[in-house]
Amino acid sequence: MKLFYLLLVSLIILGCATPPPPPQKVKVIAVFDKDLTTKLLAIGKNTIKGSALIRQSGGGVVTCAGFSVGLLPVTPYSEERLSFLYGGLNSGFRSALLYMQQRDPFEFTDPEYQKLQKETKCDAQGFFKFENLADGEFFVVSTIVWSIGNVTQGGIIMQRVAVKGGELAEIVLSR
Repeated sequence: MKLFYLLLVSLIILGCATPPPPPQKVKVIAVFDKDLTTKLLAIGKNTIKGSALIRQSGGGVVTCAGFSVGLLPVTPYSEERLSFLYGGLNSGFRSALLYMQQRDPFEFTDPEYQKLQKETKCDAQGFFKFENLADGEFFVVSTIVWSIGNVTQGGIIMQRVAVKGGELAEIVLSR
């Protein structure tokens, strides 16, 4: 009988517990500059090509095959956002779990920011290419996820790249 009352009291206490508050939305201070972003997305002579992969703890390798790869011009607005998301300005990783918990952690995302990006897909071997890029700096962002049972693993990986003068930049996004 004591066990029953102990269980009942425990359930009552747990029932009174409040759930954790939803994550706070982050306010971006920088203003989105459409003209600068458009200038960086103009036609040029540079190319960024590469691959994206994550090495699993057991030694296996998962690539970005079939997933999107995004190219975002480096601007104060994108720097502030990606620094928050990936923990740095040159490279970073955001886990699938964190991404699924809060897809857009920002208070406001300028709709033009989402439109003014380039996108491609990784081929079957995990390679991608962006051609005809203007001189400038870009963030390359790739999704690499897989499931084990009902658990999604992997995440989104980011790297900063600079190109100029008809350059071919070859990169490997890895974790």
